[in-house]
Amino acid sequence: MKYGNLAGNVMMGVYLILLSYSDMKRRKLSVGVIVLGFLSALVFQVITGIESWRAVAGGILTGILFMGISRLTEEKIGYGDSLLIIVLGTFLGMWKLLILLLGAFGLAAVVSILLMIKRKFTRKSMIPFVPFLTVAYIGEMLGGMLSGGV
Repeated sequence: MKYGNLAGNVMMGVYLILLSYSDMKRRKLSVGVIVLGFLSALVFQVITGIESWRAVAGGILTGILFMGISRLTEEKIGYGDSLLIIVLGTFLGMWKLLILLLGAFGLAAVVSILLMIKRKFTRKSMIPFVPFLTVAYIGEMLGGMLSGGV
């Protein structure tokens, strides 16, 4: 893992932890904080060049696709979550973002099933998604998958 990548991964992890807290507490993400994250991810890519611009563009387009899904599903996946996916796509590139999303959706599914079994959750219940992105990010960062050390 390159030093710049390690520092960037740690900063992104802290950013996601802070957003997770906000998502769990207020069920809302600050657009200003999301924009700051996006600009920071862009600057990070310009300085480090860790991801190709094609990968970054693919990551951004993946987030834009989620914006459309947010609209079509009447925010079953919130706009804030989709904007955060754009930030993560800018920072990680498309392929690493897709690995992250697979992990986050898998974790969310397991937790949802467990909550349904315990009858604390119904199919119509909503849970904040950012904590799942955060846990998947940290797990994959520690496991080396996001740093290219698969």
